[in-house]
Amino acid sequence: MADYPLHDMGVTDFPTINGGSAPQQIGDGAMTAPADFTTTNGGTSPLQIGDGAFMGTADFTTTNGGVTPGYAVQGTLVPGSFGQSLFRSRSPRSGRVLELTINQAAVITVFMQDTETGQGLPGLASVLTTQLKKSNTAFSIITPTLITDRLFGWYDLSIAGTNFDTLGEGAMHITAPGAIPNDEIEFKVIAIDKYDAVHMGLSSLPNANAAAIGGLPVITAIGQGPGGQIKANSFNDKYVYDTQGRMTSMRNRVFADKTTADTASDSDADGAHGEVERFRVTVTYNTDGTIKTYEYAKEL
Repeated sequence: MADYPLHDMGVTDFPTINGGSAPQQIGDGAMTAPADFTTTNGGTSPLQIGDGAFMGTADFTTTNGGVTPGYAVQGTLVPGSFGQSLFRSRSPRSGRVLELTINQAAVITVFMQDTETGQGLPGLASVLTTQLKKSNTAFSIITPTLITDRLFGWYDLSIAGTNFDTLGEGAMHITAPGAIPNDEIEFKVIAIDKYDAVHMGLSSLPNANAAAIGGLPVITAIGQGPGGQIKANSFNDKYVYDTQGRMTSMRNRVFADKTTADTASDSDADGAHGEVERFRVTVTYNTDGTIKTYEYAKEL
């Protein structure tokens, strides 16, 4: 093996393949020059590693349409859509489906986020654009009757019942300048009103409490059998009809047993034969012949 004298290698001992100046020799304390680095994204040459400087923003490309990100080591959030995707969704979805009653107005709460920070964005009440789609229809712009800014990015949208006149599923799309589009509102229009404690909005049931004027009649266990049927110890009489042959009132009497009920007659006064319960039915009608009120009132 041949002996070679010890010496520092010179700059000419390193070939260059990137078009830059020859790199400095290893071990002489100097850093490689900026020109020894190539860039493939159209930016300026990055500064050499180890000189305490950061590479320039032009040395980064963006593929999502956002602004060029800043340095990733300066202790600040990376601006633009590149940085936002690290902290939040571009299109927030709550996963909840609202149940709305057909043809009934509703107040819907939405949250609007800043496109740069992802934080709630207040002050948009006058510039919100609301689009709504009904079941099996396309989106169209609607105008809420009222938009109330509830602060911190929350808004209450008062929507007229005409926008919920179609049974089935629908959705909303809400936008504003500087805010992420909100697509979290999905709803289902149903034919009942779950907030109606009396009759759930069902037209076939009277809109009054049971046993109240206009409500469903209530018959106690004395006058009912085990399956809810009227017992044989009940007796109806005192029927009254109007000139059109419609019943306007009647009397319902309940006795302790069937034997006593069999002795009752239409001519009996109230309380005769030891009644244990007595009810009076009164009916009124609209001009078109439909029932206006139906009262089943307990007298005894």
